[in-house]
Amino acid sequence: MKKNKTLINILHRLFAGLLVIMSLFLLINIGFDIFTDNGKVGNFSGTHHSNGYPIPVTINTRVNKPIFNNEISLNVKKHVSKGGRKGWSSNPKYVDILPDDINDGTKNILSFHFDSDKEYFHTKASSFRSDGYIIAKSENKLISFLQIFKAYIGLFSLIIILFFLERIFFRLKKSLSFTNNLYKEVRWLGAVFIISESLSLLFSYVLSTYYGRIGVKTLIEGKRLSDGLELSINPRLEFDFAFFVVGLSLLVLASLLKSGNQLQQENDLTI
Repeated sequence: MKKNKTLINILHRLFAGLLVIMSLFLLINIGFDIFTDNGKVGNFSGTHHSNGYPIPVTINTRVNKPIFNNEISLNVKKHVSKGGRKGWSSNPKYVDILPDDINDGTKNILSFHFDSDKEYFHTKASSFRSDGYIIAKSENKLISFLQIFKAYIGLFSLIIILFFLERIFFRLKKSLSFTNNLYKEVRWLGAVFIISESLSLLFSYVLSTYYGRIGVKTLIEGKRLSDGLELSINPRLEFDFAFFVVGLSLLVLASLLKSGNQLQQENDLTI
């Protein structure tokens, strides 16, 4: 029992501290957005409406006729610039033999960088896919509103989740028992997970429908470079199924806690 109390106290303090930190972070971001011209204050920067807001995208990269190569860094030296920025320099050494006609035509070289000469690897892949974000600004008022709402809903939802977690462990710290408020807060916590993921899916669907495919091509003297790097960016749906399932599980747990509370009340009346 004592170990459980200690763990509950630690978790309560943890969630209480994170709640304060994330709330301040949200207020700072909103402040940057409202009271600055570009979202920057000294070396600090935040989200700003003049630049736009993030849109979830899938980035597809294709390297035509790649030449695979391993590269190691020799004589690595660290240095600090006059402005205090840290950096490093080295002499690269190519392990694999490059083709004799390396200087003829277009050559796409995929280099794997190593800091030691003990391991190398190769791949036959020439296409790469990753999920990320791009910053976009829309002149459409509705789309702009959705972008702003989506940019902050994740952080706002996290703050609400931390609030309910702090409340839950605060009540457990006072009494390790089934209470009416405990199951209600667990239920609200589950609802926040579900609503947050549902809104994220809805907004990303609207944005993915509004924004089409973004293509990147290379032109040389007005002609497209067919053997160069191909890059395409496609809006994607953003939905974390694991968080959604967590929300559903918390709703089930809340029902169990409610049943436990009723049984505890009946037991107290019997005694």
